[in-house]
Amino acid sequence: MGHQVFKFNPDGKVLLTLGTAGVAGTDESHFNQPSDVVTSPVNGDIFVADGHGGATNARIVKFNKDGKFIKAYEVVAATPRSGLYLVLRRTLVVLAIVLPLLFVTGWASVGIWLLPSLAFTTGTLALGGLIGVTRAAYALVAVWGAVFFLPTLAKQEQTFALHPGAIPVWGGVFALTVVVVALRRNAFTRLDAHN
Repeated sequence: MGHQVFKFNPDGKVLLTLGTAGVAGTDESHFNQPSDVVTSPVNGDIFVADGHGGATNARIVKFNKDGKFIKAYEVVAATPRSGLYLVLRRTLVVLAIVLPLLFVTGWASVGIWLLPSLAFTTGTLALGGLIGVTRAAYALVAVWGAVFFLPTLAKQEQTFALHPGAIPVWGGVFALTVVVVALRRNAFTRLDAHN
């Protein structure tokens, strides 16, 4: 009976069963240790909190009142599915604060660290949809070290990647990775995307 959610009438009769008995999973017909259920008082939609830590799922699964799957929402920020929306919201907040500084202090002084940071973030998301966000972040940290840190240590001077002349390059990398993320946006809501 594990990995299921039941809907009962007031007399205790089972009206609806969600999930598959004894079978854990991440698709629309399986749960992995569901831990709570909430029903919308407005339209009867059913929200299942699926999982509660460890190797279980970390998502909210939404069904209509008849038990038809609508959507699953990942609730762990380390997954690409929730990471996209979380990073976009946080990036917009940071830009709302930083962009006025661009006008006050000059484009090059702030843009030279802002664009590489944005490119790194969107690059992690773009690559994360393919190989997983954690692996993408490690790969890009290695690239970051190779592009910024090692040349700075070897030459004892600032690398070209941090000179104002590199701003168009970073703008291009940022624009390209934004396009990749936009084109692959379904990979960030798909239930079988890499973690």
